[in-house]
Parts: sequence; structure tokens; C-alpha cells
Amino acid sequence: MRIDNKKLSVLMADRGLYLKDLCKMANISEICFRNIRQGKSIPKPATVGKIARALNVNVQEIIAEE
Repeated sequence: MRIDNKKLSVLMADRGLYLKDLCKMANISEICFRNIRQGKSIPKPATVGKIARALNVNVQEIIAEE
């Protein structure tokens, strides 16, 4: 499961969130989040869920269509 960076960027901008803000809200490290966004790591479903909850959206709204 990969996160769609474009969708994520739009959602973050709509909410006025910076990377560090979202990481704090989702309780994940900035390094972890950067690696996910850069495609260096594939997030666990639990991590995707944390990010979605922090953005107040469904997981389907942030995952990439494969």
C-alpha cells in the first residue's frame, strides 16, 4: 500500500499543515514520513491509518491507485 503524494499534499495544504505538524498529529517520526513520501519505504497499514486519522479522511483517500 503506497500513499499518493499528490493527494497527501493537497490535503495537507487544505488544512494548513506542515510535515512536522502532521507527524506530530499522526504520532510518527519525520524521518519515517519522509521515507514514505520519497518511496524509500512502504508504510504499514497501521501507519497509513494514523496519517488518515490525522487528516480526518478515509484511508482510501490517501492511498495510490495501483
